[in-house]
Amino acid sequence: MPTSVLAVVIASTFMHATWNLLVRGHADKQTMVLRMLVVIGVVGLVPAVVSECLARSLTPRVWALAAGAGVANGLYYVFLAKSLATADFATAFPVIRALPLVLIALGDVVMGNAITPLGWAAILMVAAGCLLTPLESLRDISPRHYWRASSVWILLAVLVGVGYTIPDKLAADLIGADPATAGPATAARYQYFHLLVSMVTVALVGRKFRTGAANGNARSVGWRVPALAAALNFGAYCMILWAFQVVRQTGYVVAMRQFSIVIGVILAFAIFKERGRVVRLTGAVLITAGIIIIKLGG
Repeated sequence: MPTSVLAVVIASTFMHATWNLLVRGHADKQTMVLRMLVVIGVVGLVPAVVSECLARSLTPRVWALAAGAGVANGLYYVFLAKSLATADFATAFPVIRALPLVLIALGDVVMGNAITPLGWAAILMVAAGCLLTPLESLRDISPRHYWRASSVWILLAVLVGVGYTIPDKLAADLIGADPATAGPATAARYQYFHLLVSMVTVALVGRKFRTGAANGNARSVGWRVPALAAALNFGAYCMILWAFQVVRQTGYVVAMRQFSIVIGVILAFAIFKERGRVVRLTGAVLITAGIIIIKLGG
């Protein structure tokens, strides 16, 4: 795997973990996510529409993929907000990011993008590390730890996470196949329209999952923090969409993206004083080792 791709994905993980922590830090997570998407929608509207009218880089099939992925991503944001509201950050975030790994890797095989045995070993290492990071002790290894009241929201977030990743990869392949459209500019335009659909989905669906407590905290969110989260969110996933154009195996990129869990767990210890340093750092080491294996020989 090219070092440039690894560097871009790792940079993306720092941005991804940071915006998730910004959401985690607010009581009204749904309003936080919606305002983040509104900032993207408003700020990017003119540049995205004008540049796409000039470039005409998105084919009808890519538009359809952007719409479908946008709906799935909007649902992901709703379920992510519910998960973070009902579970501690170091439990919800790693599991939501980890469980799709094997499903996405299997999707690579179905699409004809073979994964080497060493690559599978690395993906399984990353997945194992992700499942360790929610624990406070090795004695906590039990299905009961992962299946709680919040697990329904986590599972739903996992499913729709796969639901937007695969269409995004298909769209990236179509964009990258044409030298006239390949590159970060088209990835950014695709990402904008994808998130515009996500914004509408969150606005329509998210209200059905709101609580009275969440409504009472809406005024405390403001717009500055959502604007920062918007910049981090947009930039982080644009980098991933570009990486999808370059790397055939979606599973490799998604596995490397889990370095955001390492960052998130460390920051959760520092900011939220969560426990379980030994076992969670062991999981972080497994994730990091898996990423190194993918870089060297996946």
